Amino acid sequence: METFTSIASFVFASAALTLSPVTYRQRSEQDRRDLFLTMHERLIASDVQRGRRLLHEVGSEHEAALLRTNDPERYQEVNRAIAMLDVFAMYIQRGYINRETALEEWGHAFARAYEKATFVIDDRAANQTWVPWPHLRAFGPEAVRWHEAQLRS
Repeated sequence: METFTSIASFVFASAALTLSPVTYRQRSEQDRRDLFLTMHERLIASDVQRGRRLLHEVGSEHEAALLRTNDPERYQEVNRAIAMLDVFAMYIQRGYINRETALEEWGHAFARAYEKATFVIDDRAANQTWVPWPHLRAFGPEAVRWHEAQLRS
């Protein structure tokens, strides 16, 4: 009986070790999907959408400076939208969110926002001792290239 118990214990332990990586991989994929959906919901929140719409009105670094000086509330909404895009870009860069899924769903909007965000980023960087929104700055050009490739195809 003791031999049977030892063999059964070994079989169950082996099965657990075999299934553990599979379970981990499935859980990891589910966590990435959940994070993507959470970020998607946050990016479509009305305050962030409003910030992106305001961002599209910024046509130069000078206009970004005017917005910062003359309308701090609207400037803050733009900053909030850019900050969300920066976090989204960080999650993509670190592999927390699938890059292709992110580009398929948000690539066009991200690219358009990035082109305008550079004006705000440059204005903000001129007044800081650090470079703001580094993940957006790093991922933005990739999103623009993806967007342009999609338009050509």
